Amino acid sequence: MTVLDAAVVVLAIVVLLCLLLLLGIVRRLRDLTERLHRLERGRPPVDTVPANLDISDFTATSLRGEPVSADWLVGEESVVAFLTYGCSACKVQLPLLREHAETPGGKILIVAALVPGEEPEPAALRAEVGDAPVIVEEQFGGPIQYGFRVDKYPTFYLVGADGVPKATAGSLRDLLRARTAVQVGATAG
Repeated sequence: MTVLDAAVVVLAIVVLLCLLLLLGIVRRLRDLTERLHRLERGRPPVDTVPANLDISDFTATSLRGEPVSADWLVGEESVVAFLTYGCSACKVQLPLLREHAETPGGKILIVAALVPGEEPEPAALRAEVGDAPVIVEEQFGGPIQYGFRVDKYPTFYLVGADGVPKATAGSLRDLLRARTAVQVGATAG
């Protein structure tokens, strides 16, 4: 019986090691998938904010019925995410958005562009990102997308507490790295 017990313990250890290896592989695949999507779009990791960007003229209503405008972005640092429901690169970003939403401080606004031919899935989006982000749906090329000059999805903007966009990127991870660079530059100057 002791040989059987030893075999079960060894087998359990091997299974746990394989599970840990599998989790590492899945994490690496997510990172590589994100990089691949960025390369496919031909975008640099972090872009400069267009000089003529004027986000002051938008108003919308969130899926929960809350009014959202450019003034809503003032007061705290905000992340504005532009996604579409059918975009596979956008879906890769949803767990990162949820994780970021669970950290204290800042606001998250998700603008879900309604692309003709795609089925809106607001309940699925809410299930993926949680309750913290404010979600607004608008037609493809709508006023918020136009104000931010969005032409690719996903696109993320970092908006300062003053309501002025500071950085933009094609992934949330790159945007948060840019936030660190912007903060370091602000304290150095």
